[in-house]
Amino acid sequence: MNCKLEIILTSLLFISIHECLIVRQPQALNDQCNNTEECKKFSVNTTCSLSKRCVCIIDHVNVRGRCYKPIDLLRKCSINDECEAYDKNAICSSTKRICECKSGFAIINDRCIQIRFNPTLFCSHNDSCRKKYSNSVCKSGKCACIDGLEMVGGKCMSPPKIPLGSECTSNQQCEQFDSNSECNQTTKGVNICKCRSGFSLFQRAGFSFCSLSMKKLGDRCDNDGDCMNYDRYSRCRRKDATYRCLCPSGRIKKLFKRQVCKYYNRSAKLQFHYSILILTMLALSHYFTQFSK
Repeated sequence: MNCKLEIILTSLLFISIHECLIVRQPQALNDQCNNTEECKKFSVNTTCSLSKRCVCIIDHVNVRGRCYKPIDLLRKCSINDECEAYDKNAICSSTKRICECKSGFAIINDRCIQIRFNPTLFCSHNDSCRKKYSNSVCKSGKCACIDGLEMVGGKCMSPPKIPLGSECTSNQQCEQFDSNSECNQTTKGVNICKCRSGFSLFQRAGFSFCSLSMKKLGDRCDNDGDCMNYDRYSRCRRKDATYRCLCPSGRIKKLFKRQVCKYYNRSAKLQFHYSILILTMLALSHYFTQFSK
């Protein structure tokens, strides 16, 4: 309780009157306030506006009564609310710790759009499909989107962006996110977006992307392409319990400024030695022929 002293002049006398006022502290966003400190007592990232209401500071969004700075899709996150501040249909992945769309939603134009696949219509010619779906054609008696497009939300449009490591159904979905990725089946039988052969997964500033692999001899690898970008003669081979870049049989290591696989043609080397032997035998034969005369 806060008491305010008021002095009132009545006739020639000063009369002191204690007026007691009850001051209510703000408890939630949009509550009345006198200063920013009052707002921050119940939630950080808040301020007292010119209209004397508790609101979120600039670049922050109200999510269930708390203020969060929106985190873009596919960027690193800590909790769901940070992603939801950017898009209400986004969540923070519990495994990859990045903002991604909820199940049943896909990234289209940097937003989470619900995917609704309509039943494919039977058709006899292209016009019957185009009346129902734009950018569609009649294929094998059924309506289908033209090449490069997929059915999303009942429309033929560019495939949704599927981030690396997420489940996919086609290469196009992965390529929309990274042109060097493809839809590949894992050992568990699940199709996910992975980097193509010769490319490796990199992360920078919370963003994942595929870049050209440069695996040196002895480095771990996933495929031959990882090794061949560094040395065209090296291959990805099993060594002990892992796969590493090695020089295959018939090639040897040679140390210059770096370790590389030197091309080694065994048959050519044997042919060279055989030629030397023949020439030596001919020379000896000629010598003994001249000596016998």
